[in-house]
Amino acid sequence: MKKYLILFISALVLASCSNEEVVTSQENSEKAVLKFSLTAEPNQNSRSIDLAADSTIYDCTILTFDLDGNISGKGYEAISGGVARFDMQVGLSTNRGDSCIVYAIANTNNPTLFDGVQNYDQFHSMFLSFDTPEDLVAGNIKIGNNTLGFTSLTTNGQLMTTEAIKVKITDGIVPFRLKLYSQSAKIKFTINAPTGDAINGFRLKGYQLFMVPLSGYLDNRYKGIEPDAAFEAPGGTYGNYPRVNLAGDSTVVHFTYYMNESHQGEQKSNPATSVKERTAAHAKPHATYIEVYVADMAGKQGTYRYYLGNLTTDINNSKFNYYNILRGYDYYVTINLNDIDVSDPRFSWDQAS
Repeated sequence: MKKYLILFISALVLASCSNEEVVTSQENSEKAVLKFSLTAEPNQNSRSIDLAADSTIYDCTILTFDLDGNISGKGYEAISGGVARFDMQVGLSTNRGDSCIVYAIANTNNPTLFDGVQNYDQFHSMFLSFDTPEDLVAGNIKIGNNTLGFTSLTTNGQLMTTEAIKVKITDGIVPFRLKLYSQSAKIKFTINAPTGDAINGFRLKGYQLFMVPLSGYLDNRYKGIEPDAAFEAPGGTYGNYPRVNLAGDSTVVHFTYYMNESHQGEQKSNPATSVKERTAAHAKPHATYIEVYVADMAGKQGTYRYYLGNLTTDINNSKFNYYNILRGYDYYVTINLNDIDVSDPRFSWDQAS
């Protein structure tokens, strides 16, 4: 879920942020102390609005890097029971007038996780990994050789990170804002399955989510101005959530999955030109998809495959050749069995039927 971190800097320095190259002011031998006021906000949304936040801040690490990219400060604070906002401060070893990068990471439950980080390039290359998609939710994940200690993603806070921001240190006090957002994406599914009145009389029998990244960078490598940019899971591996089989004749099913971002970008070599062409032949090799399992009234079984992802700016859902699932977003997917036709290329009868 997308979080926002409201950041106020006080004490010995004025900190202001800029996306341009920072020009340093006069050198001064005094060191800096930055005081932060942190606030968590809800996710951004794709295709719907849901303002309910999934997590609170249970702890936070703040890292700062100097103009040369070397670590210049680190602070960690845990908050018993979790809060929506709190204050903390971090001392810098950089001089006033030097430029630095500020970065915050929430809910690692590990005060020594970043003790070995010496520079920003090293931090930028760090990623979390796990064995199965369920391990992400259960909290059985690692960053390097360090296991994160939270109980689960849904009960003890999602891992949240910020964009790296450049800071110029001079005199004065001025507030500015950083964004703190979920490292994961959240996908809410609804399958509508009215019994007996679908076009082909389909009954819902189950579902399964495929091609889920089993690793993800800690630092956000995607920028909103680069929708075509694509990168694979840093560990190079993907997995599937377990298949869910449904008994009886369900008429409506709701379920939610969490996953690392799958930033597949645009499929340019053989793009889909309509929603029905979002098939394996037109999708990116590691694009995430869900299979919905159905049976007709005679018991003949079939599979409907639905590829996830889109441009978050594509409110009309007209860019059929994008397969992005981004961190810090809620996605809402509704599948109506009434809309599935046996002539749809996304549907196939099972060979064993």
